[in-house]
Amino acid sequence: MTIVMKDFPEETKRIPPYNENPHLLLLHFFDKYDECQWQDWKRQSYFHKLSYKLEKKNMEERGTFFDVIIKNS
Repeated sequence: MTIVMKDFPEETKRIPPYNENPHLLLLHFFDKYDECQWQDWKRQSYFHKLSYKLEKKNMEERGTFFDVIIKNS
């Protein structure tokens, strides 16, 4: 990233400042889905890959943010 930032300073300015809001989804992945909360988070932040190992039992729960967003249930 440092090399890119040096070689492309104008593009670097387009990168949004660090925002920890995407981590809110990780913390609430298996909470009951709430459409208002989801819309609020989408307005506040950009998203990135959440590459954490998840427990299978949690991934099978219905009605969670994970279920609605990732599994599209």
